[in-house]
Amino acid sequence: MLPQPTNKSHLFLTYFELDSDKKPHSKLINSHPFNHEIQLLLADTQAEVLLRSITENEQFFYEVEAPLSMFLDTSFLEKNLTKKAGSDQKTSMFYMHTIDTYLDTEDVAVIDGDGHLVLSLQKETYEAFGLEGKAATFTGNGRRYIITIDVSAPTFRPGNKTFDRTKWCLDNNLSRSFKMVMTRVDTNTGASLDVLLSNVQHNKKSVSWTSSKLEGIRLPNFETLKLPEGATPDNRWKDEALEAHEWLGMATLGSQRYKSRPTCIVKILHLLMARLSIRLSVNDKPDPFLSVYSCPEPYTTGSVALLRCAGLVTPQYIQNLLITLRKEIKAKQCWGALTVWGYRDSPIAWRGREHGFLTSGENDYTILLLREEKDACEQRAVCYQALGVYDAL
Repeated sequence: MLPQPTNKSHLFLTYFELDSDKKPHSKLINSHPFNHEIQLLLADTQAEVLLRSITENEQFFYEVEAPLSMFLDTSFLEKNLTKKAGSDQKTSMFYMHTIDTYLDTEDVAVIDGDGHLVLSLQKETYEAFGLEGKAATFTGNGRRYIITIDVSAPTFRPGNKTFDRTKWCLDNNLSRSFKMVMTRVDTNTGASLDVLLSNVQHNKKSVSWTSSKLEGIRLPNFETLKLPEGATPDNRWKDEALEAHEWLGMATLGSQRYKSRPTCIVKILHLLMARLSIRLSVNDKPDPFLSVYSCPEPYTTGSVALLRCAGLVTPQYIQNLLITLRKEIKAKQCWGALTVWGYRDSPIAWRGREHGFLTSGENDYTILLLREEKDACEQRAVCYQALGVYDAL
């Protein structure tokens, strides 16, 4: 039976120290494999300075249009996916996500960093496909099914029963081409590695960054979010954390720019976003009948640098970005935030658990790094995890 929704998305708040033995931030980032957009926000800093710090190592991914059977080519498996026999350790991790495929109405496929090919199939496709799966949790009445295949296993080769059956099913029952993005990264360093493609048309694209700056705004310091050692968040802290999240969202809206010639609808949306983000300006004095928004206190007049990139972004790259952001925060004695947006139409999201779209499909997170003194031995942070109606951590 389909779980009963609350008809609301969820936002989970977590307070932690990044240098604790449990490494909660690393676990969070690694648990979310499919990311398509990132934003870095740093208080009272020049965007160009931050941009130079994060673009030293080029990150790239591939756009490909091909049948899913390409992943069963033995040469492709050997070069890009297969684990070494007798070892669970891999020197690289491979990610793939189909694009322009809608989770509620179409077939969707991904490969996570652990080498699992996950197919989310409509009922009609599944019944004709030929491999056994399980009914999707978030659709009910058997309207969608999930099939998971470990394509990185050393034994997944011609002659293996699972391999041969999977190849036949893909060649005969799901032979159409899919638009996909894919990438491969070094397990230890997070550096992008070439995906060794042969006989497949592809387009190699760099993860490119854009920068913007908001000046003359009310800039909160978020000092009230710091908790004494051993203290736990109470309701007042939660309210202040939500106010901080709202402020970060409005700053994000104020940084948006047209990426192409805008349509009428896009112009209207940008106008509405501009009206919201102007609430941050020190010169804004709205009629209280129109807006009752107030900036979190205490605040000063200042500016924020915002950097944004899009593409297939791996957890390893995000880990490196967070390290860079921490260094900048330490040097500039300010606060910063990293926001990551997941693919709305991913069949899996947090910790490999099933993901649904329904009305929104969000699976995003923000890590707000609080300002620390130069001689501080810890870095405190607030994490916001946004989940869709049915999703769970």
